[in-house]
Amino acid sequence: QLACPDCRQASLQSYTSMFSVQLDRFLCLLGIQEQIAVCQKIATYMANKVSVTVWKGDLCAFKVDAIVNAANESLSHMGGLAKALSATGGRTIQAETGKLPCMKLIHLVGPCLQNDPTVHMISHAKKLLTKGILNVMTCAEEHKFSSVAIPAVSSGIFNFPVSICADVVVTTIKKYIKHKNPTSPPFEIHLVNNDDPTMKEMERAFKEILLEPLSDVRRTVSTPIFKV
Repeated sequence: QLACPDCRQASLQSYTSMFSVQLDRFLCLLGIQEQIAVCQKIATYMANKVSVTVWKGDLCAFKVDAIVNAANESLSHMGGLAKALSATGGRTIQAETGKLPCMKLIHLVGPCLQNDPTVHMISHAKKLLTKGILNVMTCAEEHKFSSVAIPAVSSGIFNFPVSICADVVVTTIKKYIKHKNPTSPPFEIHLVNNDDPTMKEMERAFKEILLEPLSDVRRTVSTPIFKV
């Protein structure tokens, strides 16, 4: 578990399990579990040695150095993505990554809004989320991570409008790339969500905000299917 200022420590990757069994001559049943994750890459952007990729997939099965968990202040993991990560990783994710495929979890407490938030509430939440995403980047750099997977923080049970959330996340990443030290090591940012509406909003924000004509940018947009 990691901690940083203002964050408490966070592919269709459709996750399945296949079991093969063998009955030996002593009638002992042997079980071998093989895990297959299917990842759908939506789009990729590269600039200043940073790659940003939009995925449709299961964050719980995503293989990166660090996964950002959309947590609440008590880290109780009672709902939404936090509950899914806890169910996959086990109770030990309170202090470490448990059974998750990442090295570390970054628990980010995003802004929590009431139902039908006002314009003022959303404006304040945008500032908090911007600060939180920047802190995630700082935390990743401090721990020398080369890759991080980020969901649409606060867009689920925390009632942050998903379209605005996507805009904030991508805009903040763009600012981070612009000011990143060009001599620092390459870094991968994966925007991972498993439902179509959220993924489509993240893709929209990605294309509108990141995919602009820049002389130092190499970009690709693709939709291949990968098995991880």
